[in-house]
Amino acid sequence: MTEQEEKPGLSARLKNAGRAARESFSRENLKKKITPRRAGYAIASVFFLGWAFSWFAGHYQIAVWGHLGGTGSHCLSKPYAVYLAKKLNGDYSSLERGGIYMFAVKGIKLYPDGKLFVKFLAGLPGDHVEITRDERILINGKEAARGLSYLHKIGKPIDDFVFSGVIPEKKYFVLGDTEFSFDSRYWGPIDEEQIVGRAYGLVPFFWHGSGGKPAESGSGTGDGSSGKQD
Repeated sequence: MTEQEEKPGLSARLKNAGRAARESFSRENLKKKITPRRAGYAIASVFFLGWAFSWFAGHYQIAVWGHLGGTGSHCLSKPYAVYLAKKLNGDYSSLERGGIYMFAVKGIKLYPDGKLFVKFLAGLPGDHVEITRDERILINGKEAARGLSYLHKIGKPIDDFVFSGVIPEKKYFVLGDTEFSFDSRYWGPIDEEQIVGRAYGLVPFFWHGSGGKPAESGSGTGDGSSGKQD
């Protein structure tokens, strides 16, 4: 058989294949394939996935490093790249000292309101907090953290941060457990409604980096002030 005789046969086969594909996806055939049962399963699946997503979003919050403020590999001794928070949804009765919590900052000049942080809940309402000239952070007379490393980089005097007082009602003192943590030692206690929920590390922080250390940008707390919340 010559090459001229093979070409029409190949062309015909291609045409037949195209015709079969069009018929397979024709409206009539699709109607036959999409039975009421299959359509019901599909609709039920969509509603279930929508409900599951809504339920998860209402009960949990996921935060990834890079979207967290002041929560890098130098701010917590055991940092994670991804955190999952179980939302409190207004029920603050479960808050406990020493737990790791996710919260949204407010009134900090370096970060926009709503930026998520992850820190230890170190001080509760009624606790006595003292920040000493030798850079110790004491809660009820016990050392909870040490170091005010950013002050040395931005040139602020230690006297601006020396403090002694009681944490007011519905406010909490949050700390990282390293001297590089940007936390309540600089900007004071947070309001309870800022707390999103108890945080759990999902993906360990395997690499090292600044993790958003504020002083490394050279801007301190944005305008050279302490950035303390009222």
